[in-house]
This record gives sequence, C-alpha cells and structure tokens, in this order.
Amino acid sequence: MNHELYCLRCPRGCLLQVEVSEHAFKVEGNSCKLGEEFAIQEIQAPRRLFTSSVRVKGGRFPVVPVVTSAPVLKEDIPRWIQLCQTLSLESPVEPNTVVACNPFGDGIDLITTWFG
Repeated sequence: MNHELYCLRCPRGCLLQVEVSEHAFKVEGNSCKLGEEFAIQEIQAPRRLFTSSVRVKGGRFPVVPVVTSAPVLKEDIPRWIQLCQTLSLESPVEPNTVVACNPFGDGIDLITTWFG
C-alpha cells in the first residue's frame, strides 16, 4: 500500500512517499532522518499534541489554555476533548499547573499554558 503525506517534524514540510508491505516501510522524499521516523509513526500510530481550554471559576478570563505533556494518539483526541469539557479550575491558575495527572494511564498529563 502506498501513502503520500507531508512531514510535520521540521519547517521543510517534505512531501513523503511511503510504501508499506508486510511490516516493512520504504520512505522517500525526506530531507532528513526525522522525515523517515515521522512517516513510519504516522502510518503505524499517528500522534498529535492536544491543545484546548478548561473553565476557570472566579478568574479574569473564563477559560485557561491547556496542552498535553506529550503527543497523544490521534484516535484518543475525543476522550481528551471530553475530559476538558468536564474540568473546572478555581482561580488563580498558574502556568504549568497539572490539571489532570495521567488521566488515561498513558503517562501523559494535561497542563495549563497561561494564567487563568
């Protein structure tokens, strides 16, 4: 099976051609090693850094931005969205506050990125 995708690992954005056969990968079009690693991961188990917001009670702003401490499986994004919808923080909220510590058992936390 052949895939074509753009690499997201560096600003070059190389157009990658990936040939998959019997658990073997052939990657072409990458300008660096990161492209090959990205292509294989994207085919096997795509991941994305998840960003959202969480409600804040009594703060200057009604929400505070949050981000995962590491990229999450793309298929798990709906559960992260649902989690953010259920959370509420009390003001004041400091940056880099862990809002949810390892909520899904994968070692990834949800962290604030700004004051709330």
